[in-house]
Amino acid sequence: MRHITCAALFLVATSTVCYGQTSTVEELKSLAKVMHLYGYVGAFLDGIAIVELNGKYGFIDKAGREIIPCQYYSIRSRGEGLIMVENTASHFGLIDKTGREVIPCKYYHRASSFSEGMAAVINASKNLNNYDKWGYIDKTGREVIPCKYEAAFPFSEGMAMVRLNDKWGFVDKTGREVVPCKYHRASSFSEGMAKVNKQDNNYKWGFIDKTGREVIPCKYETAGSFSEGMAVVEKRDNINVYIHGWGFVDKTGREVVPCKYETAGSFSEGMAAVRLNDKWGYIDKAGREVVPCKYETAGRFSEGMAAVRLNDKWGYIDKAGREVVPCKYETAGRFSEGMAAVRLNDKWGYIDKAGREVVPCKYEAAFPFSEGMGVVCLNDIDKAGKDDDGVLLSSVGGVTIELKGKKKWGFVDKEGHSTFDYQ
Repeated sequence: MRHITCAALFLVATSTVCYGQTSTVEELKSLAKVMHLYGYVGAFLDGIAIVELNGKYGFIDKAGREIIPCQYYSIRSRGEGLIMVENTASHFGLIDKTGREVIPCKYYHRASSFSEGMAAVINASKNLNNYDKWGYIDKTGREVIPCKYEAAFPFSEGMAMVRLNDKWGFVDKTGREVVPCKYHRASSFSEGMAKVNKQDNNYKWGFIDKTGREVIPCKYETAGSFSEGMAVVEKRDNINVYIHGWGFVDKTGREVVPCKYETAGSFSEGMAAVRLNDKWGYIDKAGREVVPCKYETAGRFSEGMAAVRLNDKWGYIDKAGREVVPCKYETAGRFSEGMAAVRLNDKWGYIDKAGREVVPCKYEAAFPFSEGMGVVCLNDIDKAGKDDDGVLLSSVGGVTIELKGKKKWGFVDKEGHSTFDYQ
């Protein structure tokens, strides 16, 4: 069975997009004319969406025009106006949103997306001794940092995490090793801090700043990256290792929220999910329990709303803890552009923040809204029972669903109109 992941097909915009004057309905009508051609479609980002035809990938615009032909084996990533593509020889290159080849598909065997003007790559044109080594290129394809590392992560806040001799450190954009490769494990910089793990300190976690100074000592069992000025940490009792708890530290290392919870998530929109007595609730940055620990599961806040599970059903609360959308759904995703995908009776649809079911739960899958549209699919009854590879998609709400058999793909808008209405 051939599997295609959600990460490759459904790349969702995170930046603000200015829309033209064309109405969404007119765009849906145009898209409806070409939807039957494609085996899969992805979300719109910067006005274009991934499509698949006969096992090859390209892009269409909102008028349904195939602006980049379906000629690539895979679309690996998108970022900063460039698209990482793979040809049939398993080499990677870069194109822009018009399809112009910025870097030909003949140099790099593997590559990451561009971040802060740089992309991590393995240069396939090097000799065999250097074949599996990572370095960095700029947007012209110039190898700015030589391919000499065992692993390399995207740049974040001017620094990139790299591995050499099985140890992790950080380089800047000139390739200077600002933080020596000496850590057992590490994570990318977030809000000026990076979590690191030292082997010679019983594999405990702490935090360094961009000079490599260990601001918060490596004394925690587990640690999350900084988010909104706080990082979640886990601490164990030195005598009884079975006594442990989760809390939060600020950038000075002060434990703002005591390590008393069974587990906890990162802060989002001023709130963090915490678990106590096997139930979830939410705290604010002062450690005040704003939403009591009474839920079976709790998601991150997004657009002022968080998905919660009670009695094995999902709904949504606001920051005051008010249950705005009753817990009645089988699965619930995060809000994006004022809409959230939900599943009821094993079918997917969308609700708005008032809980109104704008798009009925009738689809086999539904994905987050991007640029005014959501991607959905239906079973293709006309082709049912015929041989098909199937596709594995990582869906919303933390649930992985496997879509088997032929599908009809389409788009819906925030008024409930869909491309299926015009076919």
